[in-house]
Amino acid sequence: MMPKLRLRSLTNTRAQICRNAAEMPADNSPNREHIANTLLSPRVAANVLSVARTIATIEQEIRSLSASDQEGLLRVLLEELDGPPDVDAEGAWLEEVRRRSAELDSGAVKCISVDEVFETIDSTLKK
Repeated sequence: MMPKLRLRSLTNTRAQICRNAAEMPADNSPNREHIANTLLSPRVAANVLSVARTIATIEQEIRSLSASDQEGLLRVLLEELDGPPDVDAEGAWLEEVRRRSAELDSGAVKCISVDEVFETIDSTLKK
C-alpha cells in the first residue's frame, strides 16, 4: 500500500524541484530537462525550463559587460530591491546627530576610543 503524502510536503517538494532545476547551470540542460519533465506537470516543466534558460541568458549577458557596467547594473538592482527612499530618514538622522552632539557637549556621555570598543567586543565574544 502506498503511503499518503501530505499536500504541503508534496508542494514543498515540487517547489524545491523547481528551484533545483532552475538553478542548474545552462550547460547541464539535459539533466535539468529530465528532472523537470519527469517530476513536474508538462505546463510547470515548461515554465521552469523557460525561466532557467532566461536566467542563464541574462547571466551570460551580464558577464559580457564591462566591470563598470556590471557595477552600475548592480547599483540599479539594489536600489530597486531597497524600495523607495524613506523621506523621513534624513531628517531622523539629522535629529539623532544633534541629540548625540548635545549629549557630548553637556557631558552626559563620554566618548570611547575604538580600541576600548574592540576590547569590549573581544572580551564579550570570548565568554
